Amino acid sequence: MPRFTPDQIAEYKECFDMFVQDEEDAIDEVGLAKVMETLGTPMSEEEIKEFILEVDLDGNGTIEFDEFLVMLERKMPEEEEGAEGQDDISLAFKVFNMNGDGLITRAAFRHVLHNLGEEIDEDDIDRIVEEADKDGDGKLNFQEFKQLFSE
Repeated sequence: MPRFTPDQIAEYKECFDMFVQDEEDAIDEVGLAKVMETLGTPMSEEEIKEFILEVDLDGNGTIEFDEFLVMLERKMPEEEEGAEGQDDISLAFKVFNMNGDGLITRAAFRHVLHNLGEEIDEDDIDRIVEEADKDGDGKLNFQEFKQLFSE
């Protein structure tokens, strides 16, 4: 899951569900255009087709909610970075977020720390991730990662 807060995810889900096709729990190009417009970020037809091709992991031509969040994650930083640039925590998160899905796994956390020369055992990694993982999915999103550095 992306770096969004639980409240943001709930808001996006509510908006997404308004345009879901039948019982598929997914939206097509038209639905995606309507969702983005409702969220105040209208997209051109070309952008919509591009994003569907990019994030449609199962290749069915529709976007499920988890794919939609990945798309939002990719779209949002472009807008934010232009105005404010990236801070050190954002840059560090990108290093740890090895597969670009907006989540840091224990394996990625361990791998990056090892490559940085940090000697840390499995128990310490487990403890750090468990303490920081507020949503209980076993991975760190941006907000959880950021919280590690503000404590």
